[in-house]
Order: sequence, then C-alpha cells, then structure tokens
Amino acid sequence: MASIVVLGAGVAGASLAKSLRKKLDSKHSIKLIEQKKTVDYQASYPKITVGQRRPGNVTRKTNKMHAAGTEIICKKAIHIDPCKKSITLEDGQAIFYDFLAVAAGIDATKADTKELALAGYNLYDIKNVSALHNILKHFNSGKIVLMITSLPIKCPCSIYEYAYMLDEWFRKKGIREQIDISLYTPEKIPFEVTDKKVSTLIEKKLKFANIKIYTSQQFINVDLDNKKIMFTSGNILYDLLLYIPHHRPPQVIQNSVLSDETGQIPVNPLTLSTGWNGVYALGDSSRIKLPRGDNLPMTGEFAHFHAMVTSDNIARKIQKKRPNSQFSGKSISFIQSGAKAISFTANFYKKEPKFTLLPESRFGLAGKWAAEKLWLREHK
Repeated sequence: MASIVVLGAGVAGASLAKSLRKKLDSKHSIKLIEQKKTVDYQASYPKITVGQRRPGNVTRKTNKMHAAGTEIICKKAIHIDPCKKSITLEDGQAIFYDFLAVAAGIDATKADTKELALAGYNLYDIKNVSALHNILKHFNSGKIVLMITSLPIKCPCSIYEYAYMLDEWFRKKGIREQIDISLYTPEKIPFEVTDKKVSTLIEKKLKFANIKIYTSQQFINVDLDNKKIMFTSGNILYDLLLYIPHHRPPQVIQNSVLSDETGQIPVNPLTLSTGWNGVYALGDSSRIKLPRGDNLPMTGEFAHFHAMVTSDNIARKIQKKRPNSQFSGKSISFIQSGAKAISFTANFYKKEPKFTLLPESRFGLAGKWAAEKLWLREHK
C-alpha cells in the first residue's frame, strides 16, 4: 500500500488529490493537508469587485472537499523532512509518505507595509475584494490607482482584468468621465511575461478605455495623511488605492531543504519532480527556469496541468509502470476585457516563445467560465 500526501488544497493540490483517487485502488492512502478552513477561486475576484459573483459562489469549505477515500487534514504543516519522508503538523503529529506533492501556493494576503494595509484594498484578499465592491457602489468621482508593488505575482493578467472591468462598471453607471483610472506596475512593459505583440494589444486596450499605465514603477510606501503613494520615480495622489502586494512562499517551504533562494522549489520542467525521491512540487510552490531566462509564470492553468502530469506519473509508479507524462509548457490564456475576452496561445518552453493572439470575443469568456466550473467541481 502506498501513502500519498498532498500539501495544499488550491488549484494544483485539489486537482491532484481528486485525480489520484480516481486512478488508484482504495488500499492506497491519500491525505490532503490544508491549513485554511476555506479555499476560494482567485481568478473570479475581479468579478466579485463588480458584482458579477458573490464570495460564496467561489468559496468552498476545506473539510467538505471529500473525494471518496481522500482524508482531509485541516491543520498547518510546519516542517518537511524529505530524508525521513515525513511532514510535521502544528500539533506535533508526524505524517509519513511514500509520495509527497507540495502545492502550498504562495501568500499574497499581507501588505508590504502597515501604511499600505491601512491605505488601500488588497486585490488578492477575498475580504478586501468583497469590501471593495461595497465601496465602488458609492464611489462617484475621483482617482483610482491600481498598483503592483513587486514582481513576480501569481495570475499576472489579473491587474489588467481589474482595470478593464472597472472601466466597464463605471461606464454602465454613466459616470466614467468623473473617474480617473491609472495603473502603476514594476513591469518594463504591460504584461511582460508575454511578448511585445500581446503587450501592445493590452496597452492599446488600456488607452482605448482611457486608463493610464505607468511602467517600471518601484513602490516605497504610502503617506496616509496626504493620501500619497511614494515611488522611486516620485509621488502621486489617490482617492482609492487598489494593490497587489509582495508575494511570500509559505514558511514551511521557505524553511525546508527543498526550496532555493527564491523560497520556491526548483523542479524538473517536464515531470515536476524535485531532487528528492518521491517528492514533487506543483503550481506556485514550484520554480521552473525557462529557456528565455525568466521563470514560468504562476497561473492556475499551469497549476492544473502540473497536477494532471503528476497524478499520471505517481499512479504509474505505484502500479509498477514507467511514468510517461510530461508538462509541455503550452498554454491558452483568457483576459476578460469587459463583455469580451482577449485570448492567446503560447509555448513557454521555447527559447523565443511564439504568442498567437486570437480574436477578442465572447469565446474567451466561455473559457474563463469553464475554468471556474472546473475549479468548483474539483473542490467538491
């Protein structure tokens, strides 16, 4: 009998646990460890902001996520020992494994400074996003600043979705001319994880929507008294500040021998395996160096495909078969731009990835809807 432990119940972890349970006999143990009592679908946060979704639509209780025969453990993991093949929980309990999949994600719920936490709304925190929806109902004029404080970030297209959807929200209310929307990012070009062609389209869409974008902006702090944001390039005023904060890997990963200097876990780009026997890292917990020099973007799409590859390979190993699934680095992405969506395909494993833009259409919205439904199904 094999014992499989999955650390983290986000996109990658839940997908992996459910897929493995379908592939393996019930004699094999699958444990899913998640410290949070609820998990939610972050890709739908922009929709919560403009009232297209309620938080309850995209939130699930962790202890209800029972794929038949999968044990859910709602506790915090504090130590990973790949030599002993064990995970220690906050209550001192040790859980041993034959196979471990680390899919604990990355934390973006804490503001960079205490002033920033008081000044604005964190676009990657569901409580902040819910509160923001109520604020927007009564925001009739003024300057909205959307800001990324540092890179890299997960779901790198989301800041642009927020901008487009805010534009549409205020146009429908008939007060768009009274609202100034600006976007400040450390990126050298808009959506720089793609290429010049995609970036140019994003920028054109922003310009058409009268959304100003400022690139290469390095955040310092916020002056609360004067409602001023300080960048290395200078200071700007705001009325409503919306931000994506610095991302931090969970301490259990940062403190483990699995991680590198980034706090993430370097993996084989094809199999997601680490240098430790039986240990894999998926989604935002993994780090994959790309041929062009940067790292694979942190997206839910990639996390899901990581899970499918890892599920196949672990199952085949247990069944005494040769693992043969590989992650391709290919993607199709959708960016909601109001009533339509921008779509593109790419292979990030090429030295010079070719990005193919698809016509902006409602088809892309169907793709986003399908991804949300898949997440909800995998988190039952």
